[in-house]
Amino acid sequence: MNKPFDIPILYIPFRRLNIVKQVLPSILEINPKRLYIFQDGPRDKKESKALEEVVNYIYNTVSEKNIETTFNINKSNFGPYKGVWEAVSWLFENEEQGIIIEEDIYPSLSFFYFCEKLLKFYKNNKNVWAIVGKDVLNLETLEDIYFLRTFLPPWGFATWRDRWRRLDFDLKGLREVDLPNDLDIRYKKAIYGLLNIGINNFGWDIRVDAFIKANNGFVAHYKRNLVKHLGWEDGTHYSTTNKIDEEIYEIEDVDSLQMVDGINHYNWIDNLNIEKWKYFDRYAGLFSDTFKLNLEKILASSDSISIYGAGFLGRIMYFIYDDIFGSKLIYFIDDSSKDNNINNIPILKFEEINNEPDTIIISIANDYLNKSLRDKIARSYKNVKVYDIKEIMDNKIN
Repeated sequence: MNKPFDIPILYIPFRRLNIVKQVLPSILEINPKRLYIFQDGPRDKKESKALEEVVNYIYNTVSEKNIETTFNINKSNFGPYKGVWEAVSWLFENEEQGIIIEEDIYPSLSFFYFCEKLLKFYKNNKNVWAIVGKDVLNLETLEDIYFLRTFLPPWGFATWRDRWRRLDFDLKGLREVDLPNDLDIRYKKAIYGLLNIGINNFGWDIRVDAFIKANNGFVAHYKRNLVKHLGWEDGTHYSTTNKIDEEIYEIEDVDSLQMVDGINHYNWIDNLNIEKWKYFDRYAGLFSDTFKLNLEKILASSDSISIYGAGFLGRIMYFIYDDIFGSKLIYFIDDSSKDNNINNIPILKFEEINNEPDTIIISIANDYLNKSLRDKIARSYKNVKVYDIKEIMDNKIN
């Protein structure tokens, strides 16, 4: 067995016992000196049994290993948007630094040692906010072994109490901040668009990412994946995501890692990251330069346009590019929206349309629903050009 690993580890399981049975042993392999377990409460009575089975498995497993383990098992449900925030805040009531692993994140051993090394390196550098294990770029040719940038992937990270407590979950001060580049400005517009109309149910990771950008902060990334994501089929958050196959890597000689001399922040990496993530996450893809350029092409050949779908993705697209849409956006189409308008732009049911637009953009991520809506539009409006956000960000518009 490895010698006791001194950095506290927080594991955040929920209800998927099959996933927990894969991830927990990978955590215990590092032989943590202190392990924290935070489980959100059930969303309904049916879920209680599954949650209890997960806790019992963890309790029995760590008892056999004689590992100091602290449990926080909640009766009420914080939900996916605030649960992780509450978990990490609880960890830092007891610890000054820690490694955080969500339910379905499978870490390599190197991930722990990488976090341990960099937590020490950057403890007093307040510009560095976190260390992460996921990187979809796999920049093997990059001269630096790891690098710093403003993007925070949520799956497996380490941070310090003083950084976490500086974060503002409500993002109250972001409005007044001047952000450094166009990509960051797009993030700001999206988030404040949501907040301005009273939508607060977006994830902790989006909030943390925005706050780090607004404070000119950085996140340390190894240049290849040190964690792997499991459980795509039945996850909580994946209506807008596609499964990606990943390999995880071990660092041959963690002791050889050196502190980066200054901030090796490559702006091109932030943009490249979004361009690559767009194939995985449709939310991220809305911020890509490819999406922006193709949207501009579509609007250049349209006098009037509508967005089909007034949900999360449709609103985000509008908030980011309201200046590009301008007066050409005449209404949203949504058959189930509880709202009548977004920033005074009407939301109509499909049967209420009386002013046919030149172009309709479908903002639904689901392929089956996309096809269904395309067929529905084609039956009623033969001359309307139809695009969906997937083909716009994948550069497949005609």
